[in-house]
Amino acid sequence: RGQPTQYSAVLSRRPLRLNAELKHVDIVIAQDPGVFRHSDPLKGMRDGGILVIQSDLSGEALWNHFPQTAQWAMRERNIRVCSVDGAGIALAEAASPAERYRLQGLAFMGAFFNAASLLGRQGMTREALYEGLRTHLGGDSATNSAAIEDEIHACMRGYDEVRALELSELEDQGRSAKIPLIPSSMAGAEAVAGPGNQGAFWDQVCAQYKTGHDILADPFTAISVIPAATSSMSDMSTVRATVPRFVADKCTGCSKCWVQCPDSAIPGVVSTIEEVLDATLSTLATTQNPLTQITQLLRHLARESRKILKKGEFESFAPILSEAYEKVAEKMGWDEERREQNDAEFQQVLDALEHFPLAKTAPFFDVPEGQEKGSGGLLSITINPETCKGCDVCVAVCDDGALVNVPQTDEEQERLEANWKLWKNLPETDDRYIRISSLEESIGMMPSMLLKQGNYLSMLGGDNACMGCGEKTAIHLVLSAVNALMAPRVETHVVEIAELIEALDEKARTLLISEADLAEVSADAEALEVSVERDKKEAVAQIHRAIEALKDLKWRYEKGPGGRGRARMGFANSTGCTSIWGATFPFNPYPFPWASHLFQDAPSVAVGLFEGHMRKMADGFVALRRARKLLDGRYDPEADEAAFADFGWQQFSDEEFALCPPLFAVGGDGAMMDIGFQNLSRLMASGKPIRVVVVDTQANSAGGGQSCTAGFKGQAPEVVDAGPDYRNKDEWRKELA
Repeated sequence: RGQPTQYSAVLSRRPLRLNAELKHVDIVIAQDPGVFRHSDPLKGMRDGGILVIQSDLSGEALWNHFPQTAQWAMRERNIRVCSVDGAGIALAEAASPAERYRLQGLAFMGAFFNAASLLGRQGMTREALYEGLRTHLGGDSATNSAAIEDEIHACMRGYDEVRALELSELEDQGRSAKIPLIPSSMAGAEAVAGPGNQGAFWDQVCAQYKTGHDILADPFTAISVIPAATSSMSDMSTVRATVPRFVADKCTGCSKCWVQCPDSAIPGVVSTIEEVLDATLSTLATTQNPLTQITQLLRHLARESRKILKKGEFESFAPILSEAYEKVAEKMGWDEERREQNDAEFQQVLDALEHFPLAKTAPFFDVPEGQEKGSGGLLSITINPETCKGCDVCVAVCDDGALVNVPQTDEEQERLEANWKLWKNLPETDDRYIRISSLEESIGMMPSMLLKQGNYLSMLGGDNACMGCGEKTAIHLVLSAVNALMAPRVETHVVEIAELIEALDEKARTLLISEADLAEVSADAEALEVSVERDKKEAVAQIHRAIEALKDLKWRYEKGPGGRGRARMGFANSTGCTSIWGATFPFNPYPFPWASHLFQDAPSVAVGLFEGHMRKMADGFVALRRARKLLDGRYDPEADEAAFADFGWQQFSDEEFALCPPLFAVGGDGAMMDIGFQNLSRLMASGKPIRVVVVDTQANSAGGGQSCTAGFKGQAPEVVDAGPDYRNKDEWRKELA
């Protein structure tokens, strides 16, 4: 799964009379090679205990991979350190990612038997262990014999390949521990105090998780509230064994990778050459290293690079940029000193772009460039180093071989982090690459919308979903489509509110100055007294109140209590897989408000949320309608306020309703089609415009995988009745029309 999870077991010949959290364990097994980045695996281990950790390193390289504080603790407490490359064993033995992670666990089981010296204590031999595993795993079963042999082989390889470090031969030169920093998706928002304050949540909860400390009791835990987008603070580099690597010259811009990724971890962005170079300088330049010389050459470099791109074959962008620089240098005719300065600064730019994923593709470079000179863009397929789980979905769907799987190493991780830092400085994909006039010239509606960073990041990674979770992909696409629709509407609406405020302010000032006697205006006078009639004074007061209401509405759209503006959507979620990975404290992958409710009640909860949501929207639309009437001189306080008091969502205009963030009810087959079908029926009968997303789990995921009425006839679920008389599902599947 996604987040690291702790399990414990007690092996004893005598009955266990105590059921409690273990505080003094003999051996800790860490399949996470970066476990010291986010927790303390030594905490709770007895002195003289054993640590078995995943690593393909050995000896001094492994020892100095640990933080110095951990090295000192292990020496002082006489802890024995063992390592095994369980991920490497599984990668060599498994045929699929699902098998890989199961075999990795079995490799660690074998390492445990060896490191804990259990065989010696029991007087058993390696051969006896082998036969015992065969018996335990059911080796006599003919149907699964091949799979069982793979499992036994992985376990025995772990037993044979585990290695212990000789600490007496090693020096303590470990790395310094990194200070965790708040992610950009949680930082910078001017949020008011309360449960939605991401900064307070970081200080009280997230920072403790990132440093491996137990959190104290706090209000967030007490009321089961998680602010938006907190899953961005988790680091999935500690749980994956492999990562995708981009092969630029094979990319065709087909979009399958960024559409299929369930973790929002491989965004596609199209940028002009100028934008790529600007982003690179923004990433590299500092006060001490301003890169002023190369800045003056960016437009020349972009122009020459474009000429080269249009002529020849493309493998990667760095060689093209290098050739362009030589052409610019030749034309400029710098002296030796100037050439040396420019070379030094250009080398920094070239190094930053050497491994940055940029591709020249037909949809984004050739076609636009053919239609308008200088309009072709480069496609960037950049891996998010913190949210990618190494599920291989992007590699599997890429028919062109533009993504390949490589083992995760420290060097690979550093490369991903450098690329991601540069990617965050790239601007949003320009609308010219999004608008679709012909499907033959582009890649389709949904893939194009996802090229906008704002749409793609409508759902974040870093949650507790299984690797390659198809449910997440489906929900991600729904949320991205909603954001693509709502974002431009809201942007236009905010401009209209600002214009209305300005017009009302101008009208109020005109009313005030209209009473002034111009004959009394004197250049020597410090002030001008103006008497205003009662009716006009009341009109100005009404306009002032309307302006204040509009300013508050504009603030809610742009910033609001959470500091990031009004949310684009919201939903109520039922128990099931979506709640397991979406509501695991403290990792919230959604940057908008949502509620998770037990079992099947999401549709009913959504009905209540909808009523409150529409009341808030109605208040805003009333403020706008009142302001427009005041501006046009059509406002009748008695008649209009009576109408506004009864104003509800049924009276919204089409334009107003289009501005309402949609509300969803989300659940799996069991929550919507089986135990929760009554709630869904009630929602449908209510006539309320609430969207429903049914995740096709084909079983009752809320109850552990039992058969449900949404499953196919003849389907065998995960949880079945025991015995030879069991029959597969014998009723027809319930369908949603």
